[in-house]
Amino acid sequence: MKGIVKWYNGKKGFGFIYGTGCDKDNSNEVLPEYFVHSSQIQGKKPKEFDMVNFQPSKDKKGNVALNVKKAKYDTRYDPRCYIAERILEEYDMKIPCLTWMDILFENMREIYNYLRAKSENDAKELKRLTEKYGLDKVPEEEIPLCISQGSYELYVQWKKEEEELFANELMSIS
Repeated sequence: MKGIVKWYNGKKGFGFIYGTGCDKDNSNEVLPEYFVHSSQIQGKKPKEFDMVNFQPSKDKKGNVALNVKKAKYDTRYDPRCYIAERILEEYDMKIPCLTWMDILFENMREIYNYLRAKSENDAKELKRLTEKYGLDKVPEEEIPLCISQGSYELYVQWKKEEEELFANELMSIS
């Protein structure tokens, strides 16, 4: 399996990897995390955002990555690509590659979680997401955009910057 290193601390000798396409056990988790210990790393130690090959496993504490090796980055195996493809297949919402590459892994997961909760009428999850991102202040069609920005405040800042950019472009045309 391929994944992206979430973080790895060489001094402590462990870290975490985001897995790609790991829905084999019918879990709703689209961005599973795998613990990796230094004893399972083959070759150079990975850094944050490195792509790796690994053998997924489980132990009594949860997901574990075995036989971890650095790999050449390939967008097809980026966990965000996997989530974007699931969103397209399950909710008919397209997130272009150039867009999802700018979204944090966790925020991609939360966009998926929102769409799933909405389709399943999961009030508890919708409440969690609304409180976390201030979704009650956002037009419904812009909720995924708000989540992609990471918070209501960052969404408002992004909207303001986009409006200023658009105004500047209009002024340069005239």
